[in-house]
Formats: sequence, C-alpha cells, structure tokens
Amino acid sequence: MKVWLLWGVPDHSRGRLVVALVTFAILFCVFWSAGVFAEHLDRGGWPAALFFCVIVAYILPIFQFITRRTEEAFDELVPLLGFDHDHAARLRHRIAHRSPGWVVLNLAIGITAWLAQSFLLAGGTTRMTNYLLADPYSFVMSTAPLLVWLTVSCAVHALVDNARLFRQLAHEVDVDVLDSASLNPFGRMAVSSTLVLVGAQASFAIMWLGPQTNPWTTIPGVIATTIPMLFLLVAPVWPLHRALSDAKRRYVEQLQAEINAVGDGDYERLAPLLAVRREVASTSEWPVDLGIVTRLGLYLFIVPLTWIGAALIEMLVEVSVG
Repeated sequence: MKVWLLWGVPDHSRGRLVVALVTFAILFCVFWSAGVFAEHLDRGGWPAALFFCVIVAYILPIFQFITRRTEEAFDELVPLLGFDHDHAARLRHRIAHRSPGWVVLNLAIGITAWLAQSFLLAGGTTRMTNYLLADPYSFVMSTAPLLVWLTVSCAVHALVDNARLFRQLAHEVDVDVLDSASLNPFGRMAVSSTLVLVGAQASFAIMWLGPQTNPWTTIPGVIATTIPMLFLLVAPVWPLHRALSDAKRRYVEQLQAEINAVGDGDYERLAPLLAVRREVASTSEWPVDLGIVTRLGLYLFIVPLTWIGAALIEMLVEVSVG
C-alpha cells in the first residue's frame, strides 16, 4: 500500500502548494474553534498551535516531493545496476509503498512517542488525563502533538527505509573512478531526503515565540530529527565513498607501477601515464558535485537562521513590552 502521507498529494508544484495551504487552513480553523488563538485566553498555547499547523502542512507536500526525487534518482541508477526489468520495478515500488505491518509499527512508534512526551509535559499520568479532558482547548492542544508525531515518524521511517535501500544499491553499482559523476544520484537523494527534517527543525523556532516555553516541547523533536538526518546524509553515500577511495588508490598504485617500469628517457610512454595519474588523483571520492554541496549548505543554513530570527523577535517583543 502507498505511504499514507502521499495520499491525495498531486505530483506537481502547484498541487503540493494547494495541499499545504488547505492543510494549514483546516488545522488553523480547528485550533481557532477551540479558542487557542482567542485574545481573551491568556494560556500561551498559540505558538505551539501555529507550529503544529506549519509542520504538518509542510511535511505532506515536501514528503511527496522527496519521494518523487528518490524515484527519479533510482531511474538514473538503473542502467548502472544491471538489474532485470522486474527486479528494478519491485525495488522502485518499495520507495513509495509499505506493507500493512510497517504501517502498524509506525502507528505504534508515533503513539508511544506522543504518550511519552505528554507524560513528561504533564508530570504524571493522572495530570495528563485530567488536562486532556478538561476542555476543548486542552483536548486539542493535547491531541495535536499526536498528529505531528504520526506525521513525522511516518516521514522519517519511510525516508530511513529509502536510505537503506540506496545503501544496498551502493554495494551493487559499478564504480568507475573516472566517471564518479554517474553516481551523483546517490548524493542528490541523500541531500533531498533531509528536507523534511530541516523544515521540521526550522519550525521548532515558532514555539519559542510565546512567553512560556517548556523545553520538553522541543527537545524530543530535535533529538528525533537530528539522528535520522545524519543517517540520511551518510548511509547512501558512505559505501560509495569507500569504494571510490579504494578504487582510486588501486588505480594510482597501478599507474605508479607502470611509471616506475618506464625508463626515465622514454617520454613518449611516460607522458600519457603521468597525465592519467593526474586525472585520477583529481577525481572526487564522493558521489556529489558542487551543486549538491551548495544545496546541502543552504539547507543546513536554514535551521540556525530561523532559530536566530525567532530569538531576535522574542527579544524585540520583550523590549517593546518592557
């Protein structure tokens, strides 16, 4: 079955934008009807509510975008893998589809994470239950994190699975030191996969805008996104880095042996060997190019930029109020 985050999300930019706007509007109306954004309720929950709206509205379209990018990267790699059509089709199908058992496991992970965070915030099971059933405001603010955990855990779980798939493919692909650019789909897939987590971490800054910020509202989320982000970046490309590095070393050693076997005065045979050695020595040991590295740098710059921006806004509000 198709991953539920992909249900109803069109495969084009305008459709993804519409899904994001509609999702945000629906969630915002739910919080508004519960009185979260009402001015007469000074309960300080609006930053968290705004965060819930933003992160869910962001993940749905961006996950579809990343899945599409992953499928395109797989299609580029198929000629290098030597798989028959049926085997390649089955592997490609795994990118956007999961088994019912996987869905149940993902639901269990999301619910468990929500219960653990709710317990830490409330300080006990009884207080957690009483707050949940106190009024519409408390009910919405208590259950909204469940939707976020289910959405984030599903996205992260699916992306980690796809990274593991590409890690397996990295052991199957033919490595050519002089054509490392053909392996760049691995790098593009790895960097694109981090978009979900980069956006999630950038959104955490929204919860800092309120007068009362409980660290347990952000610490679990930061931990739950940072560790998978590192895996998504490293898992698909590290085997290829090792393979390229080893192949490059063997190639240079072979060339050096041939150079040593050539007499010093035989420039006609020596010149092309030296040229090839320089070419091999300058080749990249990573399946990335400048565009991929630049994109990754921009993605990683988004998170501290939004955190600094939120801190500055909070300082300005305190100065203006004071």
